[in-house]
Amino acid sequence: MFGLTAALLFAFAAASHPHHAAAYELIVPFSGTQGASQSVTGIGQYIKTIYTFGIGFGALLAMVMIVIGAVEYTVSEAIPSKEDAKDRILQAVLGLILLIASVFIVSLINPELPELKEPTAESVAPLPPPPPPPPGFVPAPTNLKSQKQDTGQEILTWNYTPNPANPGPVEFFVEYKIFSEPNAQWKGLASGISGTNSAIPYELYTTPSIITLFQVKAFQEGKFSDPSNEISLAGPLLSEPELSVSPTANVLILGWSYNQAEGETVSGFSLYYAGGSKVAGKVAFSSWVLLGGKMPPDKYAVTVDPAAYGMPTCGGCLKFKVLVHITDAKGNSYNASSQEKITSTP
Repeated sequence: MFGLTAALLFAFAAASHPHHAAAYELIVPFSGTQGASQSVTGIGQYIKTIYTFGIGFGALLAMVMIVIGAVEYTVSEAIPSKEDAKDRILQAVLGLILLIASVFIVSLINPELPELKEPTAESVAPLPPPPPPPPGFVPAPTNLKSQKQDTGQEILTWNYTPNPANPGPVEFFVEYKIFSEPNAQWKGLASGISGTNSAIPYELYTTPSIITLFQVKAFQEGKFSDPSNEISLAGPLLSEPELSVSPTANVLILGWSYNQAEGETVSGFSLYYAGGSKVAGKVAFSSWVLLGGKMPPDKYAVTVDPAAYGMPTCGGCLKFKVLVHITDAKGNSYNASSQEKITSTP
């Protein structure tokens, strides 16, 4: 118990003084330690000393119990006392065998296990550096972000670490995707931009959307990199058109309205639909499909025959949306989308 308490106290002292390299002087010397200083340099050596002392003490105690049992067996004349003495000797012998077997098993597993070597910084191998990118590989730009200027412009900036194996010039392509457009695809906003820490200015009105996604790709020696991280930016705040769907007889009547702002010019409307099918009780919709062509700005209703378009007939398997095409006072064009309306064929 004293040895365990001393070991815990030493471990606490070592943790409290991690940079203390001086030897620790033992207050109570153990048998088997070498030299008069009775010092240890770490918790591993301290526990090893306790381990060696414990093995010797356990063997000595077993021998003492064997001698005591032999004396009891010799001097006792009562049969029960002789049986107790034999049991004492047997238990001591078994304990000695168990002690020797434990030392043998530990040495068999790893002879250096009782040494309890303390790990050092030198014993931990440093991680190897990452392999260099192969020639021809074009890294992707990183840390794409925007900053709003006092003039209302946004500045797109990004970072780029070129491949050392490709010494040639690098160009960047900025792409945007209109969030509210059906089946939106990435489109080019700017190209041929050079420089590793690049930036481009643009006005939100030049991107026709309430919310626009942006990304950047690097281009070198005829190869594009993977895209950078995406960012989303909000354009002008637009009012949304209101859409209503009324099934009657064999047709659907779709009507909409739009609260036109001052200075805006409505150039027309586009109506889209998406058909769906029920799978396990849930409706899965297909991509948006343009219903006819672009309608004039003075048209706010249309009658649709679902059979003419091959629309599905299950309940809740159709959805519609209308886009208004607007030109502002500066001559910039953009779109505003209504909320989706889900309905059924009549």
